[in-house]
Amino acid sequence: MRSITDQKYLKEQQYKTADNLQARINLHTRFSTNPYPWFSWVYDHLELQPGMRVLEAGCGPGSLWAHNQARLPADLRLFLGDLSAGMVREARQKNSHPPIFRFLCLDAQHIPFPDGSFDVVIANHMLYHVPDLPQAVREIARVLRPGGRLFAATNGERHMGELHDLVHAFDPSHRPTYELVRRFSLENAAQALSEAFEPVQVFIYEDSLEVTEVEPLVAYVFSMFSHISDLPADQRAAFESHVRDHMRDGAFHISKSQGLVTAWPRQPAHIR
Repeated sequence: MRSITDQKYLKEQQYKTADNLQARINLHTRFSTNPYPWFSWVYDHLELQPGMRVLEAGCGPGSLWAHNQARLPADLRLFLGDLSAGMVREARQKNSHPPIFRFLCLDAQHIPFPDGSFDVVIANHMLYHVPDLPQAVREIARVLRPGGRLFAATNGERHMGELHDLVHAFDPSHRPTYELVRRFSLENAAQALSEAFEPVQVFIYEDSLEVTEVEPLVAYVFSMFSHISDLPADQRAAFESHVRDHMRDGAFHISKSQGLVTAWPRQPAHIR
């Protein structure tokens, strides 16, 4: 499995377009057991007010805002940035109206804004991708105004464990991604942010998946794990049969560990 911090791979392959991410969003949208959508739940926590300046670092295709456009307060100034130019392009297409959006290519390790520029910074399932995580944390704290807040979505260490077990049963060399996500997980987020943020709170989104169709689950795996999607056609077909065998009872259950970390920046004197 390629490194989740390999920026060349992330920009030029995994997130060159929104296709891989969209395959994963589709699985969660269609088969989640929580009837209240993830993007609505995240937006509720932001508590955005008129006139705020907001940065989303690692915005992907801008799905959070496309889902909640009718709820945006007046005079919001919203900056959507991503490492991938393809993702920025998709975000612009999804969020062309209202004219409150600004779009830019952005490396969270070097945020191109002055100190205290934003009331809110959002990092939605992306901090575990950053090669120098402490540097990104310092940068986010730097561009937040005093009293501003970081909202960072991430997963727990056993998120979607049944899916990884399914892939491992087909390919014993499979390395579960939750081992990699431990760089920034629900369990260690407070420690990872402690240099620049205090206090830190964690909110859990209660959910699971009951997947009743083979194709969307296979598409999810192919979008995530290149060692499966790059297999010859006959072995890809064998993997589909493997998934079908595990869905004989009509559904495949996948537990989720997912949530939102919110944190306030320390005073500059306390940041080493």
